[in-house]
Amino acid sequence: MGDMVQNQNRDMWGSKGPYREIITKAVCGSVSKNFVYTKFIKIQEKRIPTKVLGTSIHKFELQPAVMETIDHNQTGVLIRGSFEVNIWYSFDQGNFTDVIREPVKLAEVIPQDDFEGHVSKEFSVQVMLIKSPQCKSAALQSGNTVRIEIELGVYVEVLGETKLRVFVYQDSDEDES
Repeated sequence: MGDMVQNQNRDMWGSKGPYREIITKAVCGSVSKNFVYTKFIKIQEKRIPTKVLGTSIHKFELQPAVMETIDHNQTGVLIRGSFEVNIWYSFDQGNFTDVIREPVKLAEVIPQDDFEGHVSKEFSVQVMLIKSPQCKSAALQSGNTVRIEIELGVYVEVLGETKLRVFVYQDSDEDES
């Protein structure tokens, strides 16, 4: 009798039982990070600045992120990009103004340990800007140097293959036909 019930259940659910495995891509890990860069920009010797009048950031580009080995046991996501900083300043005791344009390259590695979730071996990486680069401060340093602090934020997702086990419901109408 027990064998007959077991055989009926096998017919009803198939050889794998009432569950099926589905392989799909899903977010296996994610992290949000803010970065602050300090950059020292030299201005021409002839134009020693007397005051920083303003700053702006243009031409921001974010390259596709990639997984990279940090050391022999650790991997992380490498984020690269670039932007241009414009500094408007006065010189010659405030009698003249000028703008200097300085390209800035960024490269940051976010260790895999920083990600929430489990990162599998087969993966792809997506990076999104969540906070545009902003100049937080600009100050004159000794001589002809301007010190600026730039902040930006990114959100990174690691997508990988994962298996889901789903319960399969038997349609009672199929049994009657």
